[in-house]
Amino acid sequence: MEKETQVQIPRVKLGTQELEVMNAGFENEFYLLKKLEREGKEEWLPIDSKPYCSSSGFDAISTLFQEIVAALNSLNVAVEQE
Repeated sequence: MEKETQVQIPRVKLGTQELEVMNAGFENEFYLLKKLEREGKEEWLPIDSKPYCSSSGFDAISTLFQEIVAALNSLNVAVEQE
């Protein structure tokens, strides 16, 4: 009598179970840096030197933020604050 082989795929097994759904949110923070070369050395500096949360800092890079939001939206990642 031959033994029957069963393949266990975790996703398939989970798909047959009733599970509770948990919603989670993530706050992804990042720094925008620019490359600067001084005396033959490469440095990475903040993209602006404005005070924290200064609107002029956001205005200076608004085009980049629009591109980031568009890229996230194209991946079906919801952006709650634009």
